[in-house]
Amino acid sequence: MPPRRSSPNRRLSGASDQRKRIVGTPTSIAQIDLTPPRGRTYFQSEREWREEFIYFLMVDRFHDDLPRACVSRAGRSAGVAVPDDFYGGNIRGITRNLDYIAGLGCTAIWLSPVFENNPGAYHGYNINNYLSVDPRFGTKQDLIDLVTAAHAPSRARVARCGTSAPVRLL
Repeated sequence: MPPRRSSPNRRLSGASDQRKRIVGTPTSIAQIDLTPPRGRTYFQSEREWREEFIYFLMVDRFHDDLPRACVSRAGRSAGVAVPDDFYGGNIRGITRNLDYIAGLGCTAIWLSPVFENNPGAYHGYNINNYLSVDPRFGTKQDLIDLVTAAHAPSRARVARCGTSAPVRLL
């Protein structure tokens, strides 16, 4: 195994009391501190993946975080005409609608990729930077907020195995 290289942006061993986090956008995976934050607890589950009810969600096509009410009237359109381009769904729209997804009985959400995409790519699968969240989808903090909200005890639903568990994100 080759020796580990140190970088000025990486936390050094023995520096556990002073967390050095990256300022700006990392350009290499070696610049990312993957050490769990002190005191952080993570979601644990005894459920198997075969027990999950997974909701696949294409971020761009789901919701854009703007509150709306359905308008009931004669002649209402059958849908919204969309270009074959970015439509506007974002991570905050998912966070805002987690109760809707959980209310369907879903126990896990599979997100389309949220990494930075090439222009004109709405689906998330035309990635040009695996180290950054696409700004059209939101920010790294929006993604952190989504995971935190999905795993919150208040969002826990009773799973088929009879135990209460939060929504998983894939």
